[in-house]
Amino acid sequence: MRIYRQALVLLTLLGISLFGANKAFAQEMAGFVPDNMAGVNRGIINPAAIFDSPNCLDISLVTGNFSVQNNYLFLPRGTFSLRDLANFRDTYLAEPGEYFSTRENISAMHGRQNLRLQGPSVLFKYKNHSFAFVNSIRGVSSIKRIPDHMVNFFTYGLTYTPQHNIPFNETRAFSVASLGWAEIGLGYSTQLMSSPTENITLGITAKYLMGYHGLSARSEELLYEVNEERDVYFSRFNSNSYLSLPIDFITNDFTGFESRVNGRGLTFDLGVTYTQKGQSAQPGKSNLFAWDPAYADYKYRLGFSLLDLGSIRLRENTRQVVFENADFVWFDPQWEDYLNLDELLTELRENQNSGEINTIDGEPFRMYLPSAASLQLDYNFGNNFFTYFMWVQDIPIARNRVARSSQIGVIPRYETRWFAVALPITLHEYRTPRVGLSVRIAFLTIGTEQPGGLLNIKDMYGADFYFSISWGFKNCWFNKSSVNPCLNGW
Repeated sequence: MRIYRQALVLLTLLGISLFGANKAFAQEMAGFVPDNMAGVNRGIINPAAIFDSPNCLDISLVTGNFSVQNNYLFLPRGTFSLRDLANFRDTYLAEPGEYFSTRENISAMHGRQNLRLQGPSVLFKYKNHSFAFVNSIRGVSSIKRIPDHMVNFFTYGLTYTPQHNIPFNETRAFSVASLGWAEIGLGYSTQLMSSPTENITLGITAKYLMGYHGLSARSEELLYEVNEERDVYFSRFNSNSYLSLPIDFITNDFTGFESRVNGRGLTFDLGVTYTQKGQSAQPGKSNLFAWDPAYADYKYRLGFSLLDLGSIRLRENTRQVVFENADFVWFDPQWEDYLNLDELLTELRENQNSGEINTIDGEPFRMYLPSAASLQLDYNFGNNFFTYFMWVQDIPIARNRVARSSQIGVIPRYETRWFAVALPITLHEYRTPRVGLSVRIAFLTIGTEQPGGLLNIKDMYGADFYFSISWGFKNCWFNKSSVNPCLNGW
């Protein structure tokens, strides 16, 4: 568990600063979850979909997904090298322009980062019932609508003369959020209705959550100006920030690797699928399901799901920072002058003209997961060819939450029991088109939603990668025609 915690903290806290993290469709692993052989992992997009697995027993040893994207910082085409991933100082700690380039003339900066490391998970089917056990470590971060003038000051410093002595008034909310947690859950699906031509399946997954860190900072109103001496005049600032971090707020020491769970919660995934049966895939014609034609004999499957409906109540090492109609001056800010956040806030209060600047320690707060609604359509053309349509829409159910990417995609694929290849064609945030690739050979699946940057054929605004190692058994001991599953698996 210690190594999982280390991976979680490092990737979530460093990932969002690495690229700012935008539109990460790999959060859904679009080239992987449609695969009929994905077994228990089909429940990632719809818990009812696990019932459609042709295996009576499916074991996923490990599944991983990491993605980080943004719309501001990028590597120009042809400059990325795998050696850069290990060159921490010259890559991630480089000054603006030394490594990353910046995109000009953006109205706001957006970002997403996603990490999922799933441990051994199991799908078990018996008669009209499917049961699943899942567990994973997850970390999600999001940046929403950081205005361009603030991005310029962050990048070029307060000495950025083109923006001096200009009053900037931001009445639209912008935010930064990050949440890391472990989850363990049980899934169940069953057929609500079945006939020779159609069936309806319902599914639910309930997960117990253990939160490791949480951060939610949201500005509701900001009016400020910067002069030539690097003094920042805040005429009006309304914001609310909640923190529960693996950091000592007094000494700033990092305590994440050894700290206990900071909060707990529950979440649910709900789903339904409708299957229209037909003669689209005939047995005995070298198709995927020649050994069990009932699973191949469908024209299409239509699914709808609600994902990550839940929250974590963070109780340990919490702090709330509130600016209410605050009017103050921050003279020549130098981060190295402050030992901790308290020293900074004390100085701001000393230069405060009106309003309130308050901190509240020890009060629990609630962070909500990246909830979404999703629609799926899987059409079977026969002869091992399928096309999968996926739509995912972020649901902003609360202010204290990490956001999910909204996207739409079409995923044509070819699959057999031993081999599958998918070509995800996605439209991120309904704006940016991408073409990815996913390949499965027997029990191993690897994929990415945006290979262009990794292959140096386009500018690199981020990266993502997912993989899975799983094994399925088509015959089990409770089947009438059962044989030893160890001899009759993949």
